[in-house]
Amino acid sequence: MKTPPKIKQVESFVVTKRRHHPHHLFKNAPKSPSYFVTFEIQDGSQLELEVPYEYFTFFIEGDEGVLYYQDRAFLSFERTKRL
Repeated sequence: MKTPPKIKQVESFVVTKRRHHPHHLFKNAPKSPSYFVTFEIQDGSQLELEVPYEYFTFFIEGDEGVLYYQDRAFLSFERTKRL
């Protein structure tokens, strides 16, 4: 049995956020947007994660805090500083 990826906890800040609107071939198809936030973590690398709408509206570029994620899945963010 394969073990699940570890939950990672890292100091980070919000670099940017974006909304993606899918384009459908059929005009009656649902068009639910996806929401993404790019975080810069301690080692200087950037990580873009899809986040729920509620978190997307919560984030402001420059927010600092602790990011929790597993593999490429966003779990939560605890803000420590807001610009």
